[in-house]
Amino acid sequence: MTLSPILTASPVLQIHIACALVALTVGPFTRLPRGWHMGLGYTWVAGIVGLSLSSFWIPSFGLAVVGHFGPLHLLAVAALHGVWSAIRHVRRGNIRAHRLIMRNVWFGTMGVATLANFLPGRTMNHVVLNGDDRAGWLVIGLGLVALVWLWRQVRGGVSATT
Repeated sequence: MTLSPILTASPVLQIHIACALVALTVGPFTRLPRGWHMGLGYTWVAGIVGLSLSSFWIPSFGLAVVGHFGPLHLLAVAALHGVWSAIRHVRRGNIRAHRLIMRNVWFGTMGVATLANFLPGRTMNHVVLNGDDRAGWLVIGLGLVALVWLWRQVRGGVSATT
């Protein structure tokens, strides 16, 4: 493991990684009781919003579809929309919808997007795996299995309409 790729990265990528670390670290603790939940929730939302907005200045190397934008940029749009919708729902008192949307935002951004960081050539692949492409694919595969298992564990009993 080496931090060199982060330390020599562009300022936008460094901001992106810092926001990701905030969101990744704080996210699981937002399930604490209400007083903690709100404070940590604001921190998590700031991390997700910073993460999503900064992504628009990061090119999608090898996966670009329109200009420098690729499929992961759609996750950023979905995350921003999800956060906005979840805040709207909680302000209206619909806690179940808020919970469901935030859970989906967490799985999309912290789950899928985090695993995408281990694709060959990505900065975090170089940081954590020293650029080992096969190890990256292994992490992605095992991570997807873990994500599906975790999703199945937490998804029961919550719907946006009830």
